[in-house]
Amino acid sequence: MWFLLQNKIGLHVLVKTKVKSNNFATILNNLGQRWYGINNNLHHPGGRVWVIWLPENFHVTLVQSSEQQITVDVTDIQSGVNFWFTVVYGSNSDTERLQLWQELQGIKDQCNIAWCVGGDFNAILHFNERVGSTVLWSEIEDFRLCVEYCEMVDLKAQGSFYTWNNKQDTTTRVFSRIDRFPINHDWLQLYPNSYVHFMNEGLFDHNPCICYRSKEPMFTKSPFRYFNMWGQAKDFSNIIQLEWGKPITRVRMYQVVSKLKNLKKPLKVLNKHKFSDIDTTAELARFLLDILQTKLHLNPYDMILREAEQQAAENYSTLHKAQMSYLRQKAKVEWLKDGDKNTGFFHRHIKVRHIHNKVLSIKDIHGNLQIDLVHIEAAFLEFYTDLCGSNRHTTTVHFPTVRTVCEAIIDFFHTGSLLKQLNAILVTLIPKVTKPTIVLEFRPITCCNIIYKCIAKLLCARLGEVLPYIISLGQKRAQARRPTLPSSIYYMYGVLVLDSHCHQFSGRLQISPSVKLYQAKSLTFCR
Repeated sequence: MWFLLQNKIGLHVLVKTKVKSNNFATILNNLGQRWYGINNNLHHPGGRVWVIWLPENFHVTLVQSSEQQITVDVTDIQSGVNFWFTVVYGSNSDTERLQLWQELQGIKDQCNIAWCVGGDFNAILHFNERVGSTVLWSEIEDFRLCVEYCEMVDLKAQGSFYTWNNKQDTTTRVFSRIDRFPINHDWLQLYPNSYVHFMNEGLFDHNPCICYRSKEPMFTKSPFRYFNMWGQAKDFSNIIQLEWGKPITRVRMYQVVSKLKNLKKPLKVLNKHKFSDIDTTAELARFLLDILQTKLHLNPYDMILREAEQQAAENYSTLHKAQMSYLRQKAKVEWLKDGDKNTGFFHRHIKVRHIHNKVLSIKDIHGNLQIDLVHIEAAFLEFYTDLCGSNRHTTTVHFPTVRTVCEAIIDFFHTGSLLKQLNAILVTLIPKVTKPTIVLEFRPITCCNIIYKCIAKLLCARLGEVLPYIISLGQKRAQARRPTLPSSIYYMYGVLVLDSHCHQFSGRLQISPSVKLYQAKSLTFCR
């Protein structure tokens, strides 16, 4: 009871209850609140699945039930949102679980709204989801086929990776991930920031979990991003030359930064007018080409149709290349370049990848779990501030021309100064473990702009000629087993300093606090 009250749960699921049907009402009354509930005791004498809820929070209607699952139609009283929820307790028998897979496929054919399936499947999807016992392909094949048919993906999970263990001694202990929450595409659209958190099992064999729902977007402002498909526009080069040719005074680096900033607006206009709905535009172009080709086959001597068909083919080819370039860049699926046309799949892949890369909860350095966006941001900032210090920076987007960039780099070695817009590094946080829960379980990867990289490499090359004369023989022997000098650039000129004023996140995990390299007071040795 304390678990329900502490976590403010309004819809609760229990599996493997083993409670007789005549005791069901008594247990509900003993919970202390006015709980409603249903079970599948009609299909199993001992009872396997319970669904209980608070009527002031949810309205629940039974859709169907069987020995291994209960499917309910749930309506959130406050928001009026409606979805289906299937609670599963799979049989220990592979043969009996085939019936469960068939039932889930039948539910998929009926459901046309958001749908989530959760519980104990007594089956795994991947080979790495069991430790201590051999995994055979025959064990996961049927489950995979069911998930693929239902077009479902796992809800983003945090906390414990393995959700069950047999509680035996150290030599025979088996860990397995048999509890999960697959969801369909409609659920992703309805609750883009939902996730499930698996806690430690305590004295039980299964890990309890809590599913968090949230319709509100966590990140409202997106950073400017350059898309390769823009380069296929006929007026793209003219736009670049027009903006880049505008005279700007002051130092070379300021010219580069200002021109990059001025390019954002015309590129956004270009995207809005020609690429804002690239999927629909490409599909219409394909449809028009199909119509013209059909007419041309009926009248192959019509020269007007020939010319119209040729122009339609060229237009569709251009739009199709732009569409594939956009999908490849968004989804980052390498084999898209080999000609896969399953654009529906890639749209889902983009959505899933975007959601799974978000950090929806994290433990701060004090061990407190943070689920609010502001507190998550503060947890990362506190950790890296304590580790590195603090300072300010400005993020830049780079699209330089060769000549101007070269002049800006040379200007740095003449003046020894670097603008704060360029003296910055974006840090993307890559998880070290499958389900990171604390800040320390992320590995920061630095992403430098092109001018920063060129200056750093030139510094490395110049210092490489001096360091052999100032490093002792013992240090050289130790350094011989380490990476080459360019990969150890941080030894040369600075420390990473966290920006304590970071307000928007981007990158692989949607949490990318930006840092800057502390600029030395004197860089006269570089000249």
